[in-house]
Amino acid sequence: MKKSLIRLLVVLLILALFPFLSWYYLQKGIDYRMEAISELSDFGKFHWLDGYDEGGRFVDNAYFEGKFIIASVVDGNRQEVDLLQSRYLGLIEQFGSRDEVIYLNILPSDLNIYDYALERLEELGSRGFHRNQIVMTFTREEIANLSDVWASEKDNALGIEKYIIFFNDKGIATQIYDFREENRVARLVEHVAMNLPNRPGRTDYSDAIRDRLN
Repeated sequence: MKKSLIRLLVVLLILALFPFLSWYYLQKGIDYRMEAISELSDFGKFHWLDGYDEGGRFVDNAYFEGKFIIASVVDGNRQEVDLLQSRYLGLIEQFGSRDEVIYLNILPSDLNIYDYALERLEELGSRGFHRNQIVMTFTREEIANLSDVWASEKDNALGIEKYIIFFNDKGIATQIYDFREENRVARLVEHVAMNLPNRPGRTDYSDAIRDRLN
C-alpha cells in the first residue's frame, strides 16, 4: 500500500513538474530572444563611396541594396589585425553560404602595415578573397566621412576602427560591436542569425542559432 502510494505521488510529481519545466525553459528562451532583439536599434545608416575593391570589382551603392552588411575599418597593430581577421573568418565559416551577407573591410590608405593587413584579409577566402567579401582602400578623410554617417547616433570614444558594425537589409546600422570582446562577437552572430530569413528546404548555422533562441 505504501509503495503504491509512493509510486502514485512520483507519477503525479512528474506530470506536474514536466509541464512546468517545459514552460520555464520556453519562457527563458523567449526572454533571451526578446533581450537580444531589444539591443537592435538605429545607430546610423549605410553610406558608400563608389570605387574598385582590392579584387578588381567595381562596387557601387547598388551592390549593397537588400544585403546584410558586416563592416569594419581595419586599423591598429598586427595583433589587432590578426584578431579582426579571425573574427571575420569565424563569421564567414558560419554565414558564408548566405549570399545576402556582405563582409566589408576598409583599409586606410596610409596604414603603416597596409600590405600585412591586406594579405591577412585575403586569407579569408580559400583562394583569394571570399566571394561575398569587399575590401576597399580609402583615405582617412573618406573613412571619417563614412563613419560620421554609419555611426551618427553612437558616442564612439574609441574610434570606429575598434568596432564591427552590422547593417540590416534596409541599410540601418542596428548595432556596433567591439571586436576585441568575444562576448560581443558572439552577440553579433546571434543578431545576424536572427535577421536572416529562413530558406525553405535548406539549413545552415543561422537556423541552428534561431532554434536555440526560440
